[in-house]
Amino acid sequence: MHTTTVHTAALASAIIITSISQVFLKSGATGKTSFIKSFLNWKTIVGYCLLAIVTILNVYAMQRIELKTITAWIGTTYILVVLFSLLFLKEKIDLFKIAGCSLIVFGVLIFTR
Repeated sequence: MHTTTVHTAALASAIIITSISQVFLKSGATGKTSFIKSFLNWKTIVGYCLLAIVTILNVYAMQRIELKTITAWIGTTYILVVLFSLLFLKEKIDLFKIAGCSLIVFGVLIFTR
């Protein structure tokens, strides 16, 4: 398949937006007294709306990018979630998370060659 820049940008955007949506979902779920309040929180709703956008971007990216390539690159979402959780949720990054992120980077580099 011939990959275009626009399709690659759609995939990159989907990866970034997925990570941001996870932070919104965690933020919306934290500290609420009930499941319903967590589910109806504005941050949770924003998180789910972002995931809807991600679905559209992924379908667009799949028009030109091989599924194996998309699957490999989506793994980088985990790295961004760790970074965003550190920056926005003030969560700690331990040695295991660093090791896991390193393995993901190594896997993506090997798999996409």
